[in-house]
Formats: sequence, C-alpha cells, structure tokens
Amino acid sequence: MLNKLPINVAKLGPDFPKKMVYTVLAVICVLIGLVGLVVPIIPGLLFMIGAVTLLSQVSTRVRTWSDAQPWMHQVRVQMIQLGGLKPLEKTRFVILLGMKSFVNGLESVWRTCRKLMPR
Repeated sequence: MLNKLPINVAKLGPDFPKKMVYTVLAVICVLIGLVGLVVPIIPGLLFMIGAVTLLSQVSTRVRTWSDAQPWMHQVRVQMIQLGGLKPLEKTRFVILLGMKSFVNGLESVWRTCRKLMPR
C-alpha cells in the first residue's frame, strides 16, 4: 500500500508536520489579515506580519525576501525579545497587544461614526 503513494512518505521527515502546521497557521493569518484590512476592529497588518513570519519558517524564498526588508528587522528583533519571556509573560503580552489593537479599532470606528452623524 505504501509503495503506491505518489511520494515516498519516509522522505518527508519529522519536519513535515511542523511545516504543515506553520503553513496552515500562515494561511489563517492571511485570511484574518485580509478581513482586518477591511474591518478596522481587527488588526489586519499584525496578522499579515505574523503570516510572513510563519512562512519564513517554512520557505527559504520568503525568508530571503523578509531578510531584505528593513521593516522586518524590527519585527524580528521584537520576536527574539519575546522569545526570552516565560510562557505566562508571553500570554499576557499577546493578550494585552490584542486588547490594545481591538480598542484602537473601536476608537477608529467611533471616530468614523461621529463624522458621519449629523450634528
């Protein structure tokens, strides 16, 4: 049965499941990011940067491109600094960052609604 598969399963190696998880998470981040570019409550740019970061773990082409971008350098530095935190601190940081982005989105919606309302 195994010899009828189109690719040799043994050649996939132990990194294959990790690459698949990164790819699926990157696709989810891109989809949420695209929605976030339209809906101001969701931080779309943050999810797009997350997708590039995840894809750079899988693809050498994406890693080469992201290494050539100066704005990604600051993101990489922040990710390295975040890696030095304990898991509880990481969770707290991500929750606070998400809450801040959510509040900024609500503020943007509120400003837009106030401009549209007649006085």
